[in-house]
Amino acid sequence: MRKLGALSSLAIPARTLIVVPRGMTYPMEEPNVLEDIEGLVAHRFDARPGTFYLLRPDQHVCARWRMFDAASTVAAIARATCNL
Repeated sequence: MRKLGALSSLAIPARTLIVVPRGMTYPMEEPNVLEDIEGLVAHRFDARPGTFYLLRPDQHVCARWRMFDAASTVAAIARATCNL
């Protein structure tokens, strides 16, 4: 998950939040892990294992990928912030 951590050092830093299903433990020590106890996040965002979302602070979904791709994420952040 080192690639996720790299997002926090961008010119416009991105904060990561890892959402896991009820009862699942995350194998790494990660302070930003949220247990989706009722499955609401998965249901509302059509999340599947490995799905990655770029959300604005107001929770608007800027982009979604079924697998994390650092280069696509950096490009999407640049597009969303008019920094192309």
